[in-house]
Amino acid sequence: MKAAGTDTKDATKDTGHAIATGSKKTATGTKKVYHKSVSGTKKAADKTADGTKTVGKDIGHGTKVAAKDTAHGTEKVGDKIAGKPTPQ
Repeated sequence: MKAAGTDTKDATKDTGHAIATGSKKTATGTKKVYHKSVSGTKKAADKTADGTKTVGKDIGHGTKVAAKDTAHGTEKVGDKIAGKPTPQ
């Protein structure tokens, strides 16, 4: 009978140790995943910001070109109305 009690006591200790070890590993894994997520989020935010800047530059450039073309076209129309010959 004494051996059965000792076996039960040892098994309980082993189970407790396994649970504690598993919990520590889970906590460590969670920290690693959290840090990777934070890092990934920062990278994604940086890339999004860079992409937005690039698009902004492209739109700004396109607007300038369109404004110049419009001004040039308006000049031509004004010259035609004034009766000036079209430059060749």
